[in-house]
Amino acid sequence: MMASIPRDSRTDLAQPTDQPHINPDQRLTVKQLAALLGIGVSTTWKMVADRRLPTPERYGKRCSRWRYGDVLNALNKQAKGGTP
Repeated sequence: MMASIPRDSRTDLAQPTDQPHINPDQRLTVKQLAALLGIGVSTTWKMVADRRLPTPERYGKRCSRWRYGDVLNALNKQAKGGTP
């Protein structure tokens, strides 16, 4: 089970709440990323198109993976008021 990311802006988003540690180099599928963020798969792709999430690494025509550390960096940047 993937850790949820706290939504409270006073907390560091890099600290998962229900898992002691997730390797920042871990690759996530779109389903895993959507579950982690508490959103749907189509919303995840919309956030990528809107540049609110990083583009995934492609390992073929139908295989996309996000590096967990890249996702955290993008979310932390947004939480601090920066542009993605």
